[in-house]
Amino acid sequence: MEEQKEPMEFKYSLRQYRFKPNHYKITCSTRDHAPVGSVWFEVNNKKICLHNISVKEQYRRFQVGDKKYHIGSTLLSIMENFAKSHNIYLIEGKFYPSIEGARDFYEKNGYVVPNATRTWANYDETWTLYKDLHQTISPKTTFTNEMSK
Repeated sequence: MEEQKEPMEFKYSLRQYRFKPNHYKITCSTRDHAPVGSVWFEVNNKKICLHNISVKEQYRRFQVGDKKYHIGSTLLSIMENFAKSHNIYLIEGKFYPSIEGARDFYEKNGYVVPNATRTWANYDETWTLYKDLHQTISPKTTFTNEMSK
């Protein structure tokens, strides 16, 4: 990717999946409509189930001059605002700890990743994460394993 001199413009959009009730995707793209990243989540029993978040490698920790772009954090923030606007205050999901920096990313964004919540999906270890948008849930609270259903 060549060095940028001007600030980048990113567009964020939310859409509901047509054939999957209660499933949503927030996408981020450049001004030229090139895909940058997305977050896919589901509204389920008054909570958000975070299924996937991805940002293209070249846009992670992206910076132009002194301007830093926090695309992954912005995607999570938009999802959290969606949740609050629908009176939903709990987000939970799973991630692969083998993905470098994943745990740090979620924790920097206020998610709790208890070590005791390891599960196995398709022979790969996954860890549970959650965030209470009220900030009142104790880390000792256990959650259902609906993500694997």
